Amino acid sequence: MDRGIDVNLRSAPQMLEYVSIVERIAGDAPGSILDWGCGLGQISDLLQRAGLNVTSFDYRGAGAPDAVQALAHFPNVCAYLSSDPRRLPYADVSFDAVLSCGVLEHVLDPDASLDELARVLRPGGTLYVYKLPNRLSYLEWTARRLGMYYHGAEPDDLVYTPAGARELLARHGYRVTELRLANMLPLTLDMPLAQRPRTARAIWSANRALARVPVCNRLATNVEAVAARPAPGADFSNSAPVPPAAWKIALVRALARLPPYRWPAFRRRLLRARRARQRARRRAAEARGDRSLSRPSLYGIADSLDRYLPADGGFFVEAGANDGFDQSNTYHLERFRGWRGLLVEPVPELYREALLERPGAQVVNCALVAAEHDGSSVSMRYGGLMSIVAGTHGSEQDDRAYLAPAFALGLEEEYTFSVPARTLSSLLDEIGAPAVDLLSLDVEGFEPQALRGLDLDRHAPRYILVEIHDMESGRGPVEAVLGDRYVAVQQLSPLDLLYARADQPQAQTQSRRS
Repeated sequence: MDRGIDVNLRSAPQMLEYVSIVERIAGDAPGSILDWGCGLGQISDLLQRAGLNVTSFDYRGAGAPDAVQALAHFPNVCAYLSSDPRRLPYADVSFDAVLSCGVLEHVLDPDASLDELARVLRPGGTLYVYKLPNRLSYLEWTARRLGMYYHGAEPDDLVYTPAGARELLARHGYRVTELRLANMLPLTLDMPLAQRPRTARAIWSANRALARVPVCNRLATNVEAVAARPAPGADFSNSAPVPPAAWKIALVRALARLPPYRWPAFRRRLLRARRARQRARRRAAEARGDRSLSRPSLYGIADSLDRYLPADGGFFVEAGANDGFDQSNTYHLERFRGWRGLLVEPVPELYREALLERPGAQVVNCALVAAEHDGSSVSMRYGGLMSIVAGTHGSEQDDRAYLAPAFALGLEEEYTFSVPARTLSSLLDEIGAPAVDLLSLDVEGFEPQALRGLDLDRHAPRYILVEIHDMESGRGPVEAVLGDRYVAVQQLSPLDLLYARADQPQAQTQSRRS
């Protein structure tokens, strides 16, 4: 990855930024650091001068020698030049820190690269991400208008927002400890005046000061992040979704009491329009090869599932599909990996949204029930993502208490409705489904009943992901249905447990450990 060009070395303000980056890293005193995508070697050289044990790596394309060579501009820096855009030639847990400076936005597969960096980082190690392009940068906008190079011009170039950068890192298990916008002024300046020490320091100081100005800094050039690779364990706080700020909640509640927002029909139209805008924006980003908006699952569940599932062409079932995107565990499988599948969603308005969102899947409007269910329909209580079969949690009062968080903002109201009742096996028979690779089951406490509608003699998914709200009391009823056909292999979130069919290698490995 040729991160630098000669002007970066000739520009005194730019070199001051590199010095600042090295000073920040040296302050943490890592025992060993990987300069990932070292480019011309300027930062590796500075890290060496700071007394750090640095290993330099750069991707140079298919014709690279896959060998360690001295770099032309900095002969003291010997870098591994690779022809592999993803794989690193280092053992697991080899480094205390990794630096990505102007690299992550250019890689072919950011998700695979971040997983590879996590592999070589020691538990508790630090990932430093610098010069990640800010989507709202005024300098990038200006360059685009003037016909100059800008990030996003090339097929593999990606741009980010601070929230997008945080989400990307979090879903790969990194705990973000620092996140900021940086660089309000151009630093790669080639004119002689900018190379004078006093002028360069003035430019760099002004640049840093402007980047601290709220609102103004939203137009900064770069996003910077520092993140830790957590130690192994079932601590999901690192990848938990960030709750909305208290002031935003208060504002939405206040608006919900005013016309026209207090009118349910207007709110529903507003929500549909918002989903349509988000869908159009996401599809445009996907067309550019940008998938940063396309991993909606919580806690990085989709990335965890990727370690178990076949690479391409599988078949999924997602019950409790919502609108087909929000918090979906299967969206990426359909959009990017050629999977087909079945979505089951009982709420009519969400079912209609799922039809728009997931044209490649078969979408059914019904509620899943047990084989012994009496009747052709069930009564449900609306709660958006939390909609439930009436009586799931006991009394009417208990159901209302469960749904209360869904209405905390005052934007929606509870109502009851009737929906067709179907067993999952009857749906699979009806559509002539192939063998199911993944069943994702999130039906708000009704999971054991839904599983009792699955004939495991005929339809036994390779993997079943079950939402369980209370792991202590909730696993028993689920595992009573699954019996010895399935083995719990990994908890993927505070509420989600993955089971593997007993003949799968992961299940056999887990059984031996147990």
